[in-house]
Amino acid sequence: VWAGAALQVLEETGLSIEHLIDPEQFLQASHEGKPFKLFIVSGVDPDTTRFAPLCKGEVGAFAWCYVTELPCSAEEAGQVYMASGGSRQRFFM
Repeated sequence: VWAGAALQVLEETGLSIEHLIDPEQFLQASHEGKPFKLFIVSGVDPDTTRFAPLCKGEVGAFAWCYVTELPCSAEEAGQVYMASGGSRQRFFM
């Protein structure tokens, strides 16, 4: 499962995280009855990391945010958020 998550991140951000994933560090949840895992990855420097998606058209924008700013439900994800830096964000689940 974690290898698929790493591939998805690579395709959508251009960032290789295979060496950073700990398969035991994840959050488990479900959306519309489908279970999924969110792997927790540390060691990525927000000051030097640059995103370059390999698949065009899938991701509209990138921004760093604190975990505490992430939406807790699909309803919250549909709202527009103001990030710490003042940019408008929308999350998709």
